[in-house]
Amino acid sequence: MTTRFTGNRKILFISVKYPGESGGIVTTSQLQNHANIVKTNLERNAYDSLSVTIDVIPQTLTMPNPVSYYAAGHYFTRMRADAAKIAEQAGYDVDSYDREVIFSRKIWGGAAAFGTLNKRTTFMSHNFDYITIHELGHSFGWRHTNFWQVSGGAPISANGTEIEYGDVYDMMGNLGPFAGPYHHFNPWLKYRVGWLPPESILEVAKSGSYTIQALDSDPQTGGSVTKYTALRIRRDPFTEYWLFFRSLEELINYGAVITRIFNTNIYPTHLLDTTPGSQEDDWRDAALAVGETFSDTQAGISVKVLSRTASEVQVQVTVNENAIASMDNLPLIDVVNPPSGQTIQGKVDYVVTTFDSDFGNHDGAGIDKVILYLHYATDALIVNLRQGLDPPTPVATKDFSAPPYVWQVDTQSSSSIGDRAYMLVARATSLDGGTRTVWFEHIIDNSALPEVPVLSSPADNAANVATSLTLVWNPSGGATSYEVQVSTQSNFSTTVVDESGLSATSLQVSGLAHETTYFWRVNATNTAGTSDWSTTRQFTTIVAAPATPVLSSPSDNATDVPTNPTLMWSAADRATSYQLQISTQSNFSTTLVDQSGITATSFQVTGLANQTIYYWRVRAANAGGTSDWSSVRRFTTIVAAPAAPVLSSPADNTSGVSINPTLTWNASSGATSYQVQVSAQSDFSTLEEDQSGITATSLEITGLFTNTTYYWRVNATNGGGTSPWSTVWQFTTEQATSVEEIADEIPNEFRLGQNYPNPFNSTTDIAFDLPKHEYVTLKVYTLLGTEIKTLVSDNLAAGKYKVKFDASGFATGVFFYKLQTGSFVKVRKMLFVR
Repeated sequence: MTTRFTGNRKILFISVKYPGESGGIVTTSQLQNHANIVKTNLERNAYDSLSVTIDVIPQTLTMPNPVSYYAAGHYFTRMRADAAKIAEQAGYDVDSYDREVIFSRKIWGGAAAFGTLNKRTTFMSHNFDYITIHELGHSFGWRHTNFWQVSGGAPISANGTEIEYGDVYDMMGNLGPFAGPYHHFNPWLKYRVGWLPPESILEVAKSGSYTIQALDSDPQTGGSVTKYTALRIRRDPFTEYWLFFRSLEELINYGAVITRIFNTNIYPTHLLDTTPGSQEDDWRDAALAVGETFSDTQAGISVKVLSRTASEVQVQVTVNENAIASMDNLPLIDVVNPPSGQTIQGKVDYVVTTFDSDFGNHDGAGIDKVILYLHYATDALIVNLRQGLDPPTPVATKDFSAPPYVWQVDTQSSSSIGDRAYMLVARATSLDGGTRTVWFEHIIDNSALPEVPVLSSPADNAANVATSLTLVWNPSGGATSYEVQVSTQSNFSTTVVDESGLSATSLQVSGLAHETTYFWRVNATNTAGTSDWSTTRQFTTIVAAPATPVLSSPSDNATDVPTNPTLMWSAADRATSYQLQISTQSNFSTTLVDQSGITATSFQVTGLANQTIYYWRVRAANAGGTSDWSSVRRFTTIVAAPAAPVLSSPADNTSGVSINPTLTWNASSGATSYQVQVSAQSDFSTLEEDQSGITATSLEITGLFTNTTYYWRVNATNGGGTSPWSTVWQFTTEQATSVEEIADEIPNEFRLGQNYPNPFNSTTDIAFDLPKHEYVTLKVYTLLGTEIKTLVSDNLAAGKYKVKFDASGFATGVFFYKLQTGSFVKVRKMLFVR
């Protein structure tokens, strides 16, 4: 039979940190190794009845709120809720796991780790595998196993101290450095969850010697329990003792343990002694050596190691007649059938088992007789039984002098037995007169109750169920109506649906909450009464459809948007993917892009046209459906980059160009500015001129060298980008004019002389004086101020100079010539006539 402690079970390890922190308390590799240890431990303790899968989220997740939010109160509730949320965002469905362990730095007070009885979440503030296993034990519903420590080998009845975490080998006890790699649970806890098979437990009812082996299966090969591993000594229905040998691990020497169970219905367990009779005053006690005997005379138990190998240890346990102090001499009796509280119809077999305990002050002569009484269940009867008084006259009775103790009663044919509550009272008497009485209440009802319904759909543990669904069950024999209950609580303490009087075998349910686990059950009714509830099933409703995304970039009505823009939007709550549409139509009657399954909150679009208006919108999707479309935004793409300009003048390969030329080119359509580069190198590796942002279609260049070849090119720019360069043209500047020094004396001042002759025909001489070394330019201009010739552009020493101007290439008229140095400027006029 599979229970919540057996079969295939899943655990999720989640490492978290808080905003602003660089990392968690454990690395992924540490956590994975830790998971392997926990898995090995649980599976070995369960003797192959449990298969554990532990998934480790491979990175430390950041909690969405600061530490102060969680430390302020309700931190476990808040931490679990937010850790589950970020785990799901990382791709892990927390609800599909049986348990989760959250590793966080310690932000709470008290213990370093925390596990709550019967709760699914465990909190760890470090990477100690034995503490994780301990806290998981609490989530199974187990309390601590406490150790009663006495001093100097005193008997267990002596004064001492009850120490929580006393037993280093019992996982629910101490978790100190000697815990070893397997951290075993004590046998009573393993017995309660179905890990330790009943056939491996030896019920002790007599004095004698008993042999048990180590509690583990072979740690190398695994395997099922095949030999007795524990002794169970029952004192009474409420108290019993267990003796077991702890493990096959390295610290096996500290091995034998006596455990007392105070109440089998509450099951706190207390460790009474380790290695009986030892003189050690701590939890380790003394080592067990082969052939050596340790005794606890007060407990009436001795332990001796018979043999020890690498794979097995056998321990002989002797239980004597002076067994555990205050053990009574009463026989033990249990009612095996029917279970207490069960409703009975027709023929029933009342089955009782007994065994005689020889503990106490008698010789264990055996069971003398057993008497079963069937009484009406009344408060007075229970009072009498609790006070040890004889019960009133029974409805029926049966005496036994020997087993088997089976009493078959036909509740339908007996005239004295009707439909009501009854008490079965069982009394065993030993040969020496000791008696014990137990009682169990049940109900006899022979009316024709309908069969218990069998649920059909949705299947148990169904996920992603719609919030409006139809619950279906199979017809029940004899049923005239049904009742359906739906609850968010597994115990149905509150209900969201409680419909009775249903004649159909289905019920339409609507208005359920999203992402919620619901439990449901059905019973059947007829004139005879109501059946038991069906088995309970559960289902989880689908996640709510996501929220509507909000567009982010580009802004609405944006212009000059690139033709390959990245569209962005904000993350929508509960979204797992997005759908993007782009259209040139505001109603999206046609689309250029219709992309779904986008998991990011951005998408790059390529291939859009220039100077075009586009409309776009986004919606979110998840398993629950799709959101509404976002609001629609529009943007206009950028203008196309201009074409390369076409050069105009000076024409390609022109010679005799002025050293201060004006470069011109044709306008490029759509251009808002130009860039011009001039270089003496054809590959433009060095530049004489590099000007951008030119809004005209010409540029005057000054200061070029004479008799030099230059290369030039132009590109155009606008908001859409920059064109390629134009074709490269070249030109060669004019030859330098000869400057003649006419005297080597140094004049006292700057002077520009009148040209001679003036007027002149064809050529004339121009003289000038320099009192010091200067960079000199001498240029000729038309009457309108247009520069037509540079006669001098050079560094000259102080002296008197003369230069010849040849005007044969120009029209007759008035010309101006200007001498300019760093500190002197002078202009004169001359007349050219033919």
